[in-house]
Order: sequence, then C-alpha cells, then structure tokens
Amino acid sequence: MLLIVLTLLMVGGVVLFTGLTSSLIARERLNSASSSSSEVLQNARLSLLGFAASVTDGGTGNRLGNFPTPDILNTGGTAISYDGLSDSNCLGNSGGGLPGITGASPNKRCLGRFPVKSLPLAIGVTDAHDPSGEIPWLATSPNLDYWDSCLNFVNSEILNFSTAFSCPTLPTLSTTLPYPWLTVYDKEGNILSNRVAAVLIMPGEPIATETRTQARSTSSPGSPTDYLDPIQIPLGCTTSCIRTFDNAGLTSEFISIPAATLYADDAQDVAKRGQRIKFNDVLIYITIDELMIYLEKRVLKEMANAVDELSDTTKKNIGFPWAAPYTSPTSYSSFASVATNFTGLFPFFANVTTPTPPLGYPTFQTGLDWTVSGLSNPARTCVRVRTGPNRWINTRQFITAATAASGTLALANTTCTWKGLNQLSCTGTATSSQTNTFEHFSNNGRCVAGGPVSGSPPTYTRDSTITFTTDATCSGSLTTPYSAATASQTQRWAWNCTSVQTGTTFSVGVFDVFTNTALPATGSASFSGLGSSVTVTNMRYQPLMPYWFYQNEWYKTAFYAVSPTKLPGAVCGASTTLTVGGSSLDNGLVILAGSRLPNLPGSPTQTRPSAAITDYLEQTASTDFANCIFKKPGTTITSTFNDQLLTVQ
Repeated sequence: MLLIVLTLLMVGGVVLFTGLTSSLIARERLNSASSSSSEVLQNARLSLLGFAASVTDGGTGNRLGNFPTPDILNTGGTAISYDGLSDSNCLGNSGGGLPGITGASPNKRCLGRFPVKSLPLAIGVTDAHDPSGEIPWLATSPNLDYWDSCLNFVNSEILNFSTAFSCPTLPTLSTTLPYPWLTVYDKEGNILSNRVAAVLIMPGEPIATETRTQARSTSSPGSPTDYLDPIQIPLGCTTSCIRTFDNAGLTSEFISIPAATLYADDAQDVAKRGQRIKFNDVLIYITIDELMIYLEKRVLKEMANAVDELSDTTKKNIGFPWAAPYTSPTSYSSFASVATNFTGLFPFFANVTTPTPPLGYPTFQTGLDWTVSGLSNPARTCVRVRTGPNRWINTRQFITAATAASGTLALANTTCTWKGLNQLSCTGTATSSQTNTFEHFSNNGRCVAGGPVSGSPPTYTRDSTITFTTDATCSGSLTTPYSAATASQTQRWAWNCTSVQTGTTFSVGVFDVFTNTALPATGSASFSGLGSSVTVTNMRYQPLMPYWFYQNEWYKTAFYAVSPTKLPGAVCGASTTLTVGGSSLDNGLVILAGSRLPNLPGSPTQTRPSAAITDYLEQTASTDFANCIFKKPGTTITSTFNDQLLTVQ
C-alpha cells in the first residue's frame, strides 16, 4: 500500500513538475517576446523623435515637430498592400475596412503600420504582409501629421491650446487644437495620459480576441483589426462590462496592458480565471510634452549655431551681434538688434528662400557705396532751356556713364531691408547742385541741330538727383569687414558684393534739372548694374535663421545674451561677463522660454504676449536678467521651471 502511495506521489509530482515547467516555459517565451518587442518599440520611438526634431521644411508639407504619416492599407479609396512607405495623408472618414467616426469628434485619424522604409528600422527580414506581427504599428495625433493648414504653427505655446475640433480660416492664427491629442488607458481603464502625440504598438501573433478572430497571411495583408486587439474592462467581465477598448477602433483612444497579464482569479467569466488575457498588443507612447523638449533642444541648437556662424573666427568671423531690446515679442520687426543691449530678444533675419517671406523685415538706415563696371554713355539728347520769350538755348544732357558708374549715398539718405545673409533690398537718393556753363547749340525752339550760337554762353544751375535701387542677391564674393558699433551708430559691418546675381533688380538713375528764371527743363537716364560691385556700409547684422523658425513663431519665446567682453560699450548692468550657473562665461547664451506656466511660486500664471520678462523666463532661470546672471544650461525641467538654455561654443 505504501509503495502504491509513493508511486502515485511520484507520478503526480512528475505531472505537477511538467505542468509547472510548461507554464514557466510559456511564460518565459512570452516575456522573451515582450522584451524583443520592447526593444523594437524603443528603437522606433527614437526614430520617430529623431524624425520630428529634424524636419525643417518651411513650405506646406512637413515641418519641425511633424511625424511621418503611417503606412496604411487604403490610399485614395483603392485597397493596396502595405508598402512600408509613409503615405501622403491620414485616413479620412473611413478606409481599409475601418469604421468612420460620427458626432463631435473630428474625422481625421492617423493609424497604420510604422513606415519601415521611410524610417529604416532594424527588424530583420519580414514578409511584406507581416503575418507574424513583427512590424510596429503607429498612431499619431493629426495635429502632427502632414501640414493641412489647420494648426498654423507648432511651437511651445501649443502645449496650452485647448481642443476645438475645427479648422480656422487662414490667415487667422489658431489658438486652439483642431484635433485631439491621443489618450492611453491602463488595464483598469484609468487614463495614463490624454496628451499623447504618438502611440507605437507591437501587435504580436494573430489571436482569437474577446470579440473577433484575427487572420493574416503572406497572401493577404489583413486590416488593422487583424493586428490590433480589443479588450473589455474590467478584465474577464461577462454581463457587467464597463466598456470595450479597441486599439484598431480609430477612436483616438488606446489601451496598454503589460505582457503576460492574467485574468484575475475572481474574474466574472469563470472560464477565464487565471488564464492569459486574450490581448497581446505591446504599447508605448510619446506625449506632446516629451516631444516638445526634443523640439526645443533642436531650436536652441539652431539658434546657437547661427550665432556661432557669425562669430567663429573660422567661419564668418564677424563677431557677436547685439541683442534686440526686450519688449513684448509680438512681431518679427521686434527682433532688431540695438547697440549696448547685452540681453534681450534673440536678434535674427529670416531666410526667405521660400515663396512666402515674413512681413515687417527690419529696415535700417544705411550708407551706400556702389561701383558699376561696363556702363556705356547713354544717347545724348538735346535739353531745351528757355531763356526768354520765344528763345531757347539747346544743350547736351549732362548725363554720362561716369555719373552712374560709382557713387556714395550718405547714411541719412538710404535704407536697406534684409532678406537673408546675402540678400537685401536698398533704396536711396541724393541731390547735388552744380553751376555749369553750357554751349549754345541752337536757338530753334524745336531743338534741332544747329551750329553754336554766337555770343557768350549763359551760365545755368544743374541740380542732379542720384537714385539707387536694388533687390540683390550676391552671387560673387561677399565680404563683411568688421567695425565696432557705438551707441549712436549701431551698425557693425558692410555688405560688400563683388557681383550682383543676374536676374535681380539693380539700377542707378540720374535725373538732371536745369533751372533759370523762366522755365525748368529736365533730362534723365537709368543704367542697369547687374554683375556690379556694391558695398552697403554701416549695416546692422544678425544671425540668419531658417524660415521654419520664423514661420512657426519660435522667435516669440527666443532670448539671447552676450558677454560684454565680446562687444564694445558699457558693462551689462554690474557685470563684465555673463554669469551662467555661478560661473563666468565670455561667449553668448541662447534661451527658449518654453510654454506658459501656471501658479508659479510668488507670481500668478504667466500671460503672453507680455512686456514683463517674468511672463517668459522664470526667476530661477534668470536671477538678474539686467545683470546677465542666468541659470545653468541643462537644468531639469519641472512644473515651475521650463526654460532651456544653451551656450554658444
């Protein structure tokens, strides 16, 4: 009897051990698959962040902060296979067998496969239809999809926008989000985040879910419902389910459940108790707040590089610019540097190689020197100067190539407008009076040729007005000799171009007026100066920023400081250098203020636009803005501090 009992215990032990071993092996395989999925998802996440922080197109397509559109099954109403490429736009009202959305929600949804060919992802050899579920899926908020003119700009301020579910009519600037951020829930149905910019999901193998059986094959790609899973909450419910989440449902809502999660031992559905849930999606996400930190770092780097391009002795070697005076940063024209300003708004010119230039370029009073080569004399015309009743003295027009070939216009007579580091538009006039003795050609009122008239020729006054206009792009050698600014002369360099680009507008006009007590007579000529040498003196210089920096209004939260050691003039308040993180810095510093913060210690919620610096920079970031004292770059962003700083190398 004892032997039988021992035998039964041994058999039972083997069965029990075998069952436990099988369970552990299955669990280990599941954990291993989850680990592999997590690695792929993390790589996809980094790829997405890198893409969003590198896009720079300033046109009507992608822009800084946009994600690639997912690879969807349906394009233009025609069912096609997944091709691994980012598609041209998000799904509309329906597509790929997916249901449309009705009611107050927007119809635009962005859900599909991760575009592995547009953003290469190391996942090994995978069938194009991915029947085993090895390619991640991607969902993004339509706010960050292909630029559809509904969200007019992407910068830090959108963190405070409310959702409107509408597209404003341009050119009205949006202060609301046309589409919602995505929402991710946990296994209990609690919101993990309702500020999600992108969701990445590894689908896993096809399974029989609680509401459908998934089917994919190498010959049929399957719809999103064949990859992404639904689940009822609470887990294992039968008749008292609160709601059903569906990661393929195009509701802008997603659910994240840890791998290897089991139904509870007291689940309503007795058959499911202790069993693995019928759900194998592995999900991670990126919030808009996380993404914005990456975007701000990219913008800061662009600002620092632009200053470095001017100041580095191995590059432009011009020097550090002055800061623009601090004022309410409401328009581009506010960002013009002014002498003796060591701290203030970030001074810049926008690169306007795109078709739509910014409005209100800073215009500067300048001095102007020009040299035009290869001009020929104009056809000399007869100028009729009336000397009395029925009497004219006819003389030659006093305009030659020499009067147009070179000249100087004084600082007070000329203005120039920047359109980039090598592009500017200038206009100027100057008038001079000279007394000349003119030869009599004829007494004929019709100004016909005749011999010199006898007698002494009279003396007449000639007033000459020189007009200079150019809308020039320099295609030749562009040099920028440095000269120190003063408080009264804020400009610091000369725009010297050896050859104006063919096709740009350039002309020198000479307009002569001959006067006497009877009647004035005039003569004029205009000369083209393409390929000419032009020097614009006493110009104010500033960093050249990409068009997207202007277009997306990053400049409205951009600040700048420069050490007094780099500029002529007085000290910065009581400082002779910048003080950054308690240490002295004799270079420059660029700052992005981040989004508006509520309930700051000792101050109310920040409001913008504003003329108060504390509505942009937190007191912990700028202990004493007037004395060039700043927080250390890299300081952790918190709910009461979100300024980002970067030194110019």
